[in-house]
Amino acid sequence: ALRRWIRIPPDGDPFIQTLISYFKLNYRDGKISEVKAYLEQSPYIHHHYFDSYEHPVRLDMELTDKERALSIDDALTQIKECSENRVRQVRLYGSEKYEHLDRLLTALKDSDISAEIVLKTDVDKGQLSQMIGAGKTTFLVDIGSVSSEAAELKTLSLLQEMKITPVRVRWHMNAENAGDIKALTEHIETLGVTELVVTGMCADRPEQAVPGIEDIKQAADFINEHESESEGESEGEGESEGEDESGMVITVDSCFSPLRAYLGGEDPKQNANRGIARGCEAGRSFMALRADGKYSPCLNLETPGETSSLEMYWDQSDVIGSLRSEKRPSCNGCTYERRCLPCPVMREQGMLCPLSV
Repeated sequence: ALRRWIRIPPDGDPFIQTLISYFKLNYRDGKISEVKAYLEQSPYIHHHYFDSYEHPVRLDMELTDKERALSIDDALTQIKECSENRVRQVRLYGSEKYEHLDRLLTALKDSDISAEIVLKTDVDKGQLSQMIGAGKTTFLVDIGSVSSEAAELKTLSLLQEMKITPVRVRWHMNAENAGDIKALTEHIETLGVTELVVTGMCADRPEQAVPGIEDIKQAADFINEHESESEGESEGEGESEGEDESGMVITVDSCFSPLRAYLGGEDPKQNANRGIARGCEAGRSFMALRADGKYSPCLNLETPGETSSLEMYWDQSDVIGSLRSEKRPSCNGCTYERRCLPCPVMREQGMLCPLSV
Protein backbone atom coordinates (compact mmCIF):
# COMPACT_ATOMS: atom_id res chain seq x y z
CA ALA A 1 0.00 0.00 0.00
CA LEU A 2 2.84 2.39 0.81
CA ARG A 3 4.53 1.70 -2.51
CA ARG A 4 1.31 2.40 -4.38
CA TRP A 5 0.82 5.66 -2.47
CA ILE A 6 4.26 7.12 -3.10
CA ARG A 7 4.45 6.24 -6.77
CA ILE A 8 2.68 8.66 -9.08
CA PRO A 9 1.32 6.93 -12.23
CA PRO A 10 3.08 7.43 -15.59
CA ASP A 11 0.97 10.45 -16.49
CA GLY A 12 2.76 12.48 -13.81
CA ASP A 13 6.34 13.14 -12.79
CA PRO A 14 7.47 10.05 -10.89
CA PHE A 15 9.01 10.63 -7.48
CA ILE A 16 9.23 9.28 -3.96
CA GLN A 17 8.29 11.69 -1.19
CA THR A 18 11.09 11.35 1.37
CA LEU A 19 9.53 13.40 4.17
CA ILE A 20 7.00 10.81 5.35
CA SER A 21 7.14 10.86 9.15
CA TYR A 22 4.79 7.91 9.61
CA PHE A 23 2.23 5.88 7.71
CA LYS A 24 -1.15 4.76 9.06
CA LEU A 25 -3.65 2.13 7.93
CA ASN A 26 -7.14 2.26 9.41
CA TYR A 27 -9.08 -1.02 9.54
CA ARG A 28 -12.81 -1.70 9.62
CA ASP A 29 -14.41 -5.13 9.58
CA GLY A 30 -11.03 -6.73 8.94
CA LYS A 31 -10.33 -4.61 5.82
CA ILE A 32 -8.28 -1.48 5.18
CA SER A 33 -10.75 1.39 5.22
CA GLU A 34 -8.37 4.35 5.03
CA VAL A 35 -4.72 5.08 4.24
CA LYS A 36 -2.94 8.11 5.64
CA ALA A 37 0.61 9.35 5.17
CA TYR A 38 1.84 12.07 7.50
CA LEU A 39 4.57 14.35 6.20
CA GLU A 40 7.31 16.02 8.18
CA GLN A 41 6.79 19.76 8.54
CA SER A 42 9.71 21.30 6.68
CA PRO A 43 10.27 24.31 4.40
CA TYR A 44 12.12 21.99 2.01
CA ILE A 45 10.71 19.19 -0.11
CA HIS A 46 13.14 16.52 -1.25
CA HIS A 47 12.16 14.34 -4.17
CA HIS A 48 13.94 11.11 -4.97
CA TYR A 49 13.24 9.96 -8.51
CA PHE A 50 12.73 6.21 -8.68
CA ASP A 51 14.37 4.05 -11.32
CA SER A 52 11.36 2.58 -13.13
CA TYR A 53 7.60 2.33 -13.31
CA GLU A 54 5.97 -0.54 -11.48
CA HIS A 55 4.79 -1.91 -14.83
CA PRO A 56 6.02 -1.07 -18.34
CA VAL A 57 4.05 1.72 -19.96
CA ARG A 58 4.80 0.45 -23.46
CA LEU A 59 5.89 -2.77 -25.16
CA ASP A 60 7.82 -2.60 -28.43
CA MET A 61 6.85 -5.71 -30.40
CA GLU A 62 8.97 -6.76 -33.37
CA LEU A 63 6.67 -8.71 -35.67
CA THR A 64 9.24 -9.44 -38.37
CA ASP A 65 12.96 -8.98 -38.86
CA LYS A 66 15.21 -9.90 -41.77
CA GLU A 67 14.85 -13.63 -41.14
CA ARG A 68 12.01 -14.36 -38.72
CA ALA A 69 8.38 -13.59 -37.92
CA LEU A 70 6.81 -13.62 -34.47
CA SER A 71 4.24 -16.40 -34.19
CA ILE A 72 0.68 -15.19 -33.79
CA ASP A 73 0.27 -17.35 -30.69
CA ASP A 74 3.23 -15.63 -29.01
CA ALA A 75 1.89 -12.23 -30.07
CA LEU A 76 -1.58 -12.89 -28.66
CA THR A 77 -0.09 -14.23 -25.42
CA GLN A 78 1.88 -11.01 -25.08
CA ILE A 79 -1.23 -8.91 -25.56
CA LYS A 80 -2.94 -10.85 -22.78
CA GLU A 81 0.04 -10.26 -20.47
CA CYS A 82 0.07 -6.57 -21.43
CA SER A 83 -3.57 -6.29 -20.42
CA GLU A 84 -2.93 -8.05 -17.10
CA ASN A 85 0.02 -5.73 -16.33
CA ARG A 86 -1.72 -2.51 -17.38
CA VAL A 87 0.55 -1.82 -20.35
CA ARG A 88 -1.02 1.12 -22.14
CA GLN A 89 0.51 0.92 -25.60
CA VAL A 90 2.09 -1.62 -27.94
CA ARG A 91 4.39 -0.23 -30.61
CA LEU A 92 4.57 -2.54 -33.63
CA TYR A 93 7.69 -2.92 -35.78
CA GLY A 94 7.88 -4.85 -39.04
CA SER A 95 4.12 -4.92 -39.53
CA GLU A 96 4.27 -4.20 -43.27
CA LYS A 97 4.89 -7.89 -44.05
CA TYR A 98 3.15 -9.53 -41.08
CA GLU A 99 0.34 -11.79 -42.29
CA HIS A 100 -1.57 -11.87 -38.99
CA LEU A 101 -1.71 -8.11 -38.46
CA ASP A 102 -5.51 -7.89 -38.58
CA ARG A 103 -5.89 -10.47 -35.78
CA LEU A 104 -3.26 -8.72 -33.73
CA LEU A 105 -4.84 -5.27 -34.05
CA THR A 106 -8.28 -6.68 -33.21
CA ALA A 107 -6.88 -8.31 -30.07
CA LEU A 108 -5.28 -5.01 -29.03
CA LYS A 109 -8.56 -3.19 -29.53
CA ASP A 110 -10.50 -5.79 -27.53
CA SER A 111 -7.93 -5.43 -24.70
CA ASP A 112 -8.27 -1.62 -24.79
CA ILE A 113 -4.56 -1.22 -25.60
CA SER A 114 -3.58 1.45 -28.11
CA ALA A 115 -1.44 0.39 -31.06
CA GLU A 116 1.22 2.50 -32.74
CA ILE A 117 2.52 1.16 -36.04
CA VAL A 118 6.05 2.10 -37.06
CA LEU A 119 6.39 2.44 -40.82
CA LYS A 120 9.85 2.30 -42.36
CA THR A 121 9.06 1.35 -45.94
CA ASP A 122 6.58 2.29 -48.64
CA VAL A 123 3.03 0.97 -48.13
CA ASP A 124 -0.08 1.03 -50.29
CA LYS A 125 -3.68 1.98 -49.60
CA GLY A 126 -4.76 -1.59 -49.04
CA GLN A 127 -2.18 -2.11 -46.30
CA LEU A 128 -3.09 1.15 -44.60
CA SER A 129 -6.81 0.37 -44.75
CA GLN A 130 -6.14 -2.97 -43.08
CA MET A 131 -4.02 -1.29 -40.39
CA ILE A 132 -6.69 1.24 -39.42
CA GLY A 133 -9.59 -1.22 -39.63
CA ALA A 134 -9.28 -2.32 -36.01
CA GLY A 135 -9.27 1.25 -34.66
CA LYS A 136 -7.18 2.89 -31.93
CA THR A 137 -4.21 2.83 -34.31
CA THR A 138 -1.72 5.65 -34.74
CA PHE A 139 1.27 5.83 -37.05
CA LEU A 140 4.92 6.65 -36.45
CA VAL A 141 6.81 7.08 -39.72
CA ASP A 142 10.61 6.77 -39.60
CA ILE A 143 12.21 9.33 -41.89
CA GLY A 144 15.71 8.80 -43.24
CA SER A 145 15.81 11.34 -46.07
CA VAL A 146 14.27 14.70 -46.93
CA SER A 147 14.21 13.80 -50.62
CA SER A 148 10.74 13.99 -52.11
CA GLU A 149 11.42 10.61 -53.71
CA ALA A 150 11.91 8.90 -50.34
CA ALA A 151 9.47 6.04 -49.75
CA GLU A 152 8.62 7.35 -46.27
CA LEU A 153 7.51 10.72 -47.63
CA LYS A 154 5.34 8.96 -50.21
CA THR A 155 3.72 7.09 -47.32
CA LEU A 156 3.05 10.42 -45.56
CA SER A 157 1.40 11.76 -48.70
CA LEU A 158 -0.81 8.68 -48.86
CA LEU A 159 -1.77 9.04 -45.18
CA GLN A 160 -2.74 12.65 -45.83
CA GLU A 161 -4.75 11.67 -48.90
CA MET A 162 -6.65 9.09 -46.82
CA LYS A 163 -7.18 11.72 -44.07
CA ILE A 164 -5.60 9.49 -41.44
CA THR A 165 -4.64 11.23 -38.20
CA PRO A 166 -2.76 11.50 -35.91
CA VAL A 167 0.50 10.82 -37.71
CA ARG A 168 3.89 11.28 -36.09
CA VAL A 169 7.29 11.38 -37.78
CA ARG A 170 10.49 10.19 -36.13
CA TRP A 171 13.66 11.67 -37.61
CA HIS A 172 17.10 10.25 -36.81
CA MET A 173 19.57 13.11 -36.60
CA ASN A 174 23.24 12.55 -37.40
CA ALA A 175 26.22 14.67 -38.43
CA GLU A 176 25.34 14.46 -42.13
CA ASN A 177 21.66 15.39 -42.00
CA ALA A 178 21.64 17.75 -38.98
CA GLY A 179 21.24 20.77 -41.23
CA ASP A 180 18.05 19.34 -42.79
CA ILE A 181 15.79 19.88 -39.80
CA LYS A 182 14.27 23.13 -41.11
CA ALA A 183 13.61 21.78 -44.61
CA LEU A 184 12.18 18.56 -43.17
CA THR A 185 9.87 20.46 -40.81
CA GLU A 186 8.54 22.73 -43.54
CA HIS A 187 7.91 19.79 -45.86
CA ILE A 188 6.14 17.41 -43.48
CA GLU A 189 3.99 20.20 -42.04
CA THR A 190 2.35 20.43 -45.46
CA LEU A 191 1.58 16.69 -45.24
CA GLY A 192 -0.57 16.98 -42.12
CA VAL A 193 1.96 15.53 -39.66
CA THR A 194 0.94 16.27 -36.06
CA GLU A 195 4.30 15.75 -34.37
CA LEU A 196 7.97 15.58 -35.34
CA VAL A 197 10.02 13.46 -32.94
CA VAL A 198 13.73 14.25 -33.17
CA THR A 199 15.80 11.29 -32.06
CA GLY A 200 19.40 10.14 -32.14
CA MET A 201 21.22 8.05 -34.64
CA CYS A 202 19.73 4.95 -36.20
CA ALA A 203 21.19 1.92 -34.40
CA ASP A 204 21.24 -0.17 -37.56
CA ARG A 205 23.45 2.44 -39.26
CA PRO A 206 26.54 2.62 -37.01
CA GLU A 207 28.59 4.12 -39.84
CA GLN A 208 26.83 7.45 -39.38
CA ALA A 209 28.75 10.10 -37.47
CA VAL A 210 27.46 11.52 -34.17
CA PRO A 211 26.13 15.09 -34.47
CA GLY A 212 28.59 17.62 -33.03
CA ILE A 213 28.00 20.33 -30.48
CA GLU A 214 27.34 22.90 -33.22
CA ASP A 215 24.70 20.57 -34.69
CA ILE A 216 23.09 20.31 -31.25
CA LYS A 217 23.09 24.10 -30.83
CA GLN A 218 21.55 24.74 -34.26
CA ALA A 219 18.85 22.11 -33.75
CA ALA A 220 18.01 23.53 -30.30
CA ASP A 221 17.79 27.07 -31.69
CA PHE A 222 15.45 25.93 -34.45
CA ILE A 223 13.22 23.95 -32.08
CA ASN A 224 12.94 26.92 -29.70
CA GLU A 225 12.16 29.24 -32.60
CA HIS A 226 9.53 26.87 -33.98
CA GLU A 227 7.91 26.53 -30.55
CA SER A 228 7.77 30.32 -30.11
CA GLU A 229 6.18 30.78 -33.53
CA SER A 230 3.59 28.07 -32.84
CA GLU A 231 2.66 29.66 -29.51
CA GLY A 232 2.33 33.06 -31.16
CA GLU A 233 0.05 31.70 -33.87
CA SER A 234 -2.11 29.91 -31.29
CA GLU A 235 -2.54 33.10 -29.26
CA GLY A 236 -3.41 35.03 -32.41
CA GLU A 237 -6.23 32.62 -33.22
CA GLY A 238 -8.02 33.44 -29.97
CA GLU A 239 -11.32 31.59 -29.64
CA SER A 240 -11.90 31.15 -33.38
CA GLU A 241 -13.49 27.90 -34.41
CA GLY A 242 -12.28 25.48 -37.02
CA GLU A 243 -9.11 23.54 -37.54
CA ASP A 244 -5.95 24.35 -35.65
CA GLU A 245 -3.56 26.00 -38.11
CA SER A 246 -0.75 26.53 -35.61
CA GLY A 247 1.25 23.66 -37.11
CA MET A 248 2.75 20.50 -35.70
CA VAL A 249 4.76 20.23 -32.52
CA ILE A 250 8.42 19.24 -32.32
CA THR A 251 9.54 17.03 -29.46
CA VAL A 252 12.89 15.45 -28.64
CA ASP A 253 12.92 11.71 -27.94
CA SER A 254 14.32 10.68 -24.57
CA CYS A 255 16.74 8.46 -26.54
CA PHE A 256 18.37 11.70 -27.69
CA SER A 257 19.19 12.79 -24.15
CA PRO A 258 22.06 15.19 -25.09
CA LEU A 259 19.70 17.41 -27.09
CA ARG A 260 16.99 17.24 -24.41
CA ALA A 261 19.53 18.18 -21.74
CA TYR A 262 20.91 21.04 -23.84
CA LEU A 263 17.40 22.45 -24.36
CA GLY A 264 16.99 22.54 -20.57
CA GLY A 265 19.86 24.95 -20.05
CA GLU A 266 23.15 24.87 -18.16
CA ASP A 267 21.72 25.38 -14.66
CA PRO A 268 21.10 21.83 -13.33
CA LYS A 269 18.63 23.16 -10.76
CA GLN A 270 16.45 24.72 -13.45
CA ASN A 271 16.91 22.04 -16.10
CA ALA A 272 13.65 20.10 -16.38
CA ASN A 273 15.24 17.09 -18.09
CA ARG A 274 15.05 14.79 -15.07
CA GLY A 275 13.50 11.58 -13.84
CA ILE A 276 12.92 8.51 -15.97
CA ALA A 277 12.35 10.49 -19.16
CA ARG A 278 15.62 12.42 -18.94
CA GLY A 279 17.33 9.83 -21.12
CA CYS A 280 17.30 6.17 -22.17
CA GLU A 281 14.00 4.66 -20.96
CA ALA A 282 14.79 1.04 -21.87
CA GLY A 283 13.86 -1.04 -18.83
CA ARG A 284 12.48 2.06 -17.10
CA SER A 285 9.24 2.82 -18.92
CA PHE A 286 9.25 0.28 -21.76
CA MET A 287 10.65 -3.07 -22.85
CA ALA A 288 10.69 -5.04 -26.10
CA LEU A 289 9.76 -8.41 -27.56
CA ARG A 290 11.90 -9.53 -30.50
CA ALA A 291 10.72 -11.49 -33.52
CA ASP A 292 12.26 -14.66 -32.04
CA GLY A 293 9.85 -14.43 -29.10
CA LYS A 294 12.46 -13.34 -26.55
CA TYR A 295 12.49 -10.23 -24.38
CA SER A 296 14.98 -7.40 -24.58
CA PRO A 297 15.14 -3.98 -22.89
CA CYS A 298 15.13 -2.32 -26.33
CA LEU A 299 15.14 -3.57 -29.91
CA ASN A 300 18.35 -1.61 -30.55
CA LEU A 301 20.29 -3.19 -27.68
CA GLU A 302 22.30 -6.29 -28.52
CA THR A 303 21.65 -8.26 -25.33
CA PRO A 304 21.02 -11.97 -24.73
CA GLY A 305 17.31 -12.51 -25.27
CA GLU A 306 15.36 -13.97 -22.34
CA THR A 307 12.22 -16.06 -22.31
CA SER A 308 9.91 -15.66 -19.31
CA SER A 309 6.71 -13.82 -18.48
CA LEU A 310 6.50 -10.08 -19.07
CA GLU A 311 6.16 -9.43 -15.35
CA MET A 312 9.12 -11.61 -14.38
CA TYR A 313 11.39 -10.04 -16.99
CA TRP A 314 10.45 -6.53 -15.89
CA ASP A 315 11.05 -7.29 -12.21
CA GLN A 316 13.90 -9.81 -12.25
CA SER A 317 16.03 -9.50 -15.39
CA ASP A 318 19.70 -8.80 -14.63
CA VAL A 319 20.02 -6.80 -17.86
CA ILE A 320 17.07 -4.61 -16.89
CA GLY A 321 18.56 -4.16 -13.42
CA SER A 322 21.90 -3.00 -14.80
CA LEU A 323 20.19 -0.42 -17.00
CA ARG A 324 18.29 0.98 -14.04
CA SER A 325 21.46 1.32 -11.98
CA GLU A 326 22.68 4.89 -11.62
CA LYS A 327 26.27 3.58 -11.44
CA ARG A 328 26.75 3.71 -15.19
CA PRO A 329 30.15 4.68 -16.61
CA SER A 330 30.38 8.46 -16.48
CA CYS A 331 30.87 10.65 -19.53
CA ASN A 332 33.87 12.91 -20.02
CA GLY A 333 32.09 15.35 -17.75
CA CYS A 334 30.11 18.45 -18.71
CA THR A 335 27.55 20.91 -17.39
CA TYR A 336 24.66 18.67 -18.39
CA GLU A 337 25.85 15.36 -16.92
CA ARG A 338 23.32 15.34 -14.05
CA ARG A 339 20.42 15.82 -16.49
CA CYS A 340 21.61 13.51 -19.26
CA LEU A 341 21.38 9.74 -19.67
CA PRO A 342 22.73 8.92 -23.16
CA CYS A 343 21.74 5.87 -25.18
CA PRO A 344 23.84 2.84 -24.14
CA VAL A 345 24.02 1.74 -27.79
CA MET A 346 26.14 4.82 -28.51
CA ARG A 347 28.52 3.85 -25.73
CA GLU A 348 28.74 0.25 -26.97
CA GLN A 349 29.67 1.51 -30.43
CA GLY A 350 32.36 3.82 -28.99
CA MET A 351 30.49 7.06 -29.75
CA LEU A 352 31.13 10.00 -27.44
CA CYS A 353 28.34 12.29 -26.30
CA PRO A 354 28.67 15.56 -28.29
CA LEU A 355 28.14 17.65 -25.15
CA SER A 356 31.18 16.20 -23.40
CA VAL A 357 33.61 16.36 -26.33
